[in-house]
Amino acid sequence: MTIYQIIDDASRFDVGTTAFALPENGTDARAALAAAFAAYGKPQEILSDNGDAFATYHRGFLSATETWLASEGVLAIAGFAPTTQGKDERSHRTLTQFLDARRPVSLAEVNTYLAEYRQVYNERRRHQSLLVGKMHITPRQAFDTFPKAPSPTHPLDPDQIWARVVAYNQAHNPQAVSDMLNGPAEAATSHEASTDDMAAQQGVPPTDAPTLTVPTTNSTNYWGIPDQLCVSKDGVVRVCGFGLYIGLRFKNRRLYSTVTVDNIAEFYTAHDGEFLFSVPLPITLSHRPPGGQVNINLVEGMKHRQPPRMNPKLSKPRPKRRLQP
Repeated sequence: MTIYQIIDDASRFDVGTTAFALPENGTDARAALAAAFAAYGKPQEILSDNGDAFATYHRGFLSATETWLASEGVLAIAGFAPTTQGKDERSHRTLTQFLDARRPVSLAEVNTYLAEYRQVYNERRRHQSLLVGKMHITPRQAFDTFPKAPSPTHPLDPDQIWARVVAYNQAHNPQAVSDMLNGPAEAATSHEASTDDMAAQQGVPPTDAPTLTVPTTNSTNYWGIPDQLCVSKDGVVRVCGFGLYIGLRFKNRRLYSTVTVDNIAEFYTAHDGEFLFSVPLPITLSHRPPGGQVNINLVEGMKHRQPPRMNPKLSKPRPKRRLQP
């Protein structure tokens, strides 16, 4: 099951935490948001992670959730740095500890405990980040007393929303801009529009499929690099026959790849869309180390946002074999 937790940024008030049976998907995400809007009003912005159920503008297209939020007058924004999502991750940890202590075994039981959690968290538990004078207050007290921005009353301009997508990707993801100009996004938008219109007639948020977590091996580039790859548990990803060690901190991560017109292979982390590393093609090594894997520091012209340290044993060239007489 998947739990969607929606927190008011200023007061830390939990405006909607609900569990659903399916993996993360836009339909359930919008249902949770719609319930929060109905109970507490609409915010001017929603900050989320970069999952397909929420924000995809950084990859050159709009998710159904972003389109729906724009129709409600709410701007969808996404956090890329870990510090941006820090408060949310801390809230997730508190909720996880609460549920772990109770060990629910069904969806109904989880939602029963979530109602109890929200009552304790909002009404009774003083929040360590809410200090007024010399006293910590509860999220409910903060939500009731802190000034609030007015709720939006008109839809956002679609042209301005799309211009924002184009501007972001021109600066960070040129390949996505190329895809937008070549037409695939138009077809996807048309399909989403017809689905969303049908849902709108029934008065429910539009639907979309659950987020896929299994990487594909399809390739859309001349070099045969898969569009999606997985980093092994050892921090190694295979590119053009090379086992590149990119660091254990990125183990078991899913990556998106793109190849630029200059034959630079660029790789982005799938969970947040951030640039991770790039290598010029064909891959050229400063020297071939002993062993099967190659530390990415040995790839000439590579760029990496957090290059791994070099193992001293692998930093030197492979020793030459002595010929036996």
